[in-house]
Amino acid sequence: MTHFFSRLAPSRLAFTRLRPRGMSSTSEELVAKALREGSAGAAAIPGPSAATLEALAAAMQPQPVSLQMLSSTAQDRSLQIRLQQANFIRRELIARRVRILALLHTMPESLARREAVSQLAGVYWERLKSVMERPDATSEEDERGFLARQMKHNESIKTIGDAEEEQMCIRALDEMQLERGSDWWATHPEERVAVDRHLDAIFLARISLRFLLKHYIASETSRPGFVGIIERACSPVALCRALSASIRTKLQDQYGQVPSVEIVGDERHTFTYVPSHIEYVVGTLLKNSLVATLRRQHGEPQGIANIPPLVRHLQPPLPPVRVIVSAGEDVVQIKLADEAGGISRSSLINVWSYRRCADDL
Repeated sequence: MTHFFSRLAPSRLAFTRLRPRGMSSTSEELVAKALREGSAGAAAIPGPSAATLEALAAAMQPQPVSLQMLSSTAQDRSLQIRLQQANFIRRELIARRVRILALLHTMPESLARREAVSQLAGVYWERLKSVMERPDATSEEDERGFLARQMKHNESIKTIGDAEEEQMCIRALDEMQLERGSDWWATHPEERVAVDRHLDAIFLARISLRFLLKHYIASETSRPGFVGIIERACSPVALCRALSASIRTKLQDQYGQVPSVEIVGDERHTFTYVPSHIEYVVGTLLKNSLVATLRRQHGEPQGIANIPPLVRHLQPPLPPVRVIVSAGEDVVQIKLADEAGGISRSSLINVWSYRRCADDL
């Protein structure tokens, strides 16, 4: 399994700053209309009508940002820049939450009628409404208040996959699968693709929101080598070494045995990136490889800890998991290789899908 991370040279960071877009009169009118409709509660699911959401989403396109923009803005903590940053975040919260709410209104029928989807729409509408109801920040007091509200919300955002709204999506999907049976995913490919694309769009929008909020909040504190959540000289090899040690310690405590990890690469090679994103992607894949290697030799991992030490000692050594890090001019490549047997052809349909195996439900 190979993952690529875009490389950004530190010397290119200082040239561009965020230039927040203001809200047009059309956007302001649509925001007012959305608040009226949401308060009336006429829609089938919480929030404004699908037509109003689609119109507002078209009028307020999310603003693309780069690490250069975010880094440069975060380094200047003057009041003018902090006000610009707060109002940029406010606008993006509206634009991106509107898109998520619109997606929930247009869910494929198999998911749309789930109670969890309605609950999720309610969560997003309340969060969207709380931002819409307050104007842009025009003073330091406004900016401090906005920051405090985002910090409070940030405290409720756990690790990826654990947040309340993500669990609601998973619960709705589980209910649908249990109702339709384990064969539905294979026998209804068009509906499966529609569900996957919808969930892709929702989760990608959530990742971007999480990134912007965490960076905005982290910009308030100074940390050596960092600008917000962006590390100026991130060493992927050093990061993989630390990840490997942490994951292996946990698995050793859990199962009593764990494969070794060989890391290939030059620790001196660095690039500007968000280390938490590498930690999540590589950490998840590395844990999967280590557990799969254990399962390959011993069967289900739950029984590994019960194998007598002497018997375990007499068994062949576990093959190592290799992490290979290479860097080019524009890309950093991290490749994981194990000897755990790979993925069967019959399971390939599940690799890029949200389907959960029947045993997990």
